[in-house]
Amino acid sequence: MDRKKKNSSTAFTLGILFLIFACLYSLFFIYPSYRSLGKTRQDIREQTAKFERLKVLYPVFARSRTLEQIQFEPGLPFPRRVPIHRNKLVRLSYRISKIAKHNHMTMSGSDFDINSLRNQSQSISMVIELSGQLVDFRQFLIDIIGFEFFDSIEKLSINGNKDQMKKFTLDLNIRIKKNKS
Repeated sequence: MDRKKKNSSTAFTLGILFLIFACLYSLFFIYPSYRSLGKTRQDIREQTAKFERLKVLYPVFARSRTLEQIQFEPGLPFPRRVPIHRNKLVRLSYRISKIAKHNHMTMSGSDFDINSLRNQSQSISMVIELSGQLVDFRQFLIDIIGFEFFDSIEKLSINGNKDQMKKFTLDLNIRIKKNKS
């Protein structure tokens, strides 16, 4: 009986030691892995939420990548500048009014500086008065600058009132051919 008691106490001690070893093993190896698994799951949820937010921006990103590949010229594609013949100045106001109408603007007046025609000047000053919206005025300016005889804009004034309509005044310099003396 003594031997049975000794065997059972040894078995009991070994069982206790096994349980202690299993608990320590769980405490030092399994539990940290379990905690890191929970943290990994939380990270996966955060990354999934972030991915869903970024998925909305992907079309913008794709468009910017395609625009990045396009080679842009540093300057605007303006025509070669050549002076206009003095005889064609009469039709210039009509051309500008057509451009204004095309850009949904109203041209209320245009006037040339006649003194520049008397001397041997290479340019003539022209004052244009318009009314319309600022968005339309931008395209009007681009169209005017596109004239092959355009030289420069000396003065630009914009006056607004309560509604969206604005009044614009432009002082343009236009290249003209010299009279042959």
